Amino acid sequence: MSEISVQELRHGLFSISWKLKGSSMEVELVELCGSQVGQKLSISYNENFREAKKQKKKSYEYEYTILVEETSWDNTTSDDSQLSESSQVVEEMQRVQKQMYEVNKETFVKKKSADPLKLLKSEMSSPKHIWIKSPFIKRQYLPLVKVDSFKWKRVNFIDEQRDVLILCVDFGSTKRSERNIITGLVEMFNNQHRCDVQFKFINEQTIGAHSLILSAGSPGFAAMFQPCISESTNRQVTITDIKVEVFQQLLIHLYSGSAPKIEEENITQPLYLAAEKYDIETLKSDCIDVLLKKLDIDNAIEMLVWSHLHFIPKLFEFALKFLTDNRREICLLPKWLDFVRNHPELCALVTQRMVV
Repeated sequence: MSEISVQELRHGLFSISWKLKGSSMEVELVELCGSQVGQKLSISYNENFREAKKQKKKSYEYEYTILVEETSWDNTTSDDSQLSESSQVVEEMQRVQKQMYEVNKETFVKKKSADPLKLLKSEMSSPKHIWIKSPFIKRQYLPLVKVDSFKWKRVNFIDEQRDVLILCVDFGSTKRSERNIITGLVEMFNNQHRCDVQFKFINEQTIGAHSLILSAGSPGFAAMFQPCISESTNRQVTITDIKVEVFQQLLIHLYSGSAPKIEEENITQPLYLAAEKYDIETLKSDCIDVLLKKLDIDNAIEMLVWSHLHFIPKLFEFALKFLTDNRREICLLPKWLDFVRNHPELCALVTQRMVV
């Protein structure tokens, strides 16, 4: 197997170093880490020896084609022996997705997607730029061209065979000017300056906000503040189903792009449900990433049940994979018996995966 190393240089920027084997065609699946945990890229490198089209003097060169495809939605296992699309694991995973679809048809219709794989794609962030390092000029990187929504490509020529391939993959970061704008927005929220809407909670506590900012980041709020909606004229909205501390994190995310307390135990899951209610996809994705990082022996069963209940395919499949990988410890837990009694259909899926 080829030697591949992945390093996150800064938030969202990755360096991938691939030591090639010298074959004319090589393909590897690379799993990222850090801020893009769970994200996988399929990298194909094709190199052909050919006569160079140069003046008079006869010479030769290598024509290479590099193709990078985002494949995280196809498979969540890190076992390279099971990465083939025709493998039993992938087929079973797709069967699980189909079963989830049958049970949750109304949810799929609501999301306007009848394809579980498409929904999984939408939950993964995509690179903003991909470059390949030039083998000749120090610090020169050549950009790959995005040929469709999930595929990047470059064709070029070099004078000698390449032994190491270095890629830089950038998922984007926040620039200083953007940070200044965010800081200003957050200060407006923290100081409750010129708020035009008030959210009132059961304990009579209120939080002010700005309807334009909320509408820009949430289709749910945008619909709420349409002129024909009563709440848009009263500018007071009563919240009865979300705790004030959770709702505050949701508002902070709309102003800043992050939720400072998202990793707190009693915040993450309620915050996801709040983001689902107001259709805030970025916050939902952040919550899922936190839950994936916290997945362990003690909570894997609960995460499987919860992700199935709320139809979160990405978290569901990671939890399913975790349970099967740790089946010996899981089956000895008292909560496993409760799982068998209370969720027989999910238990059947887990058991089928365990015996494969």
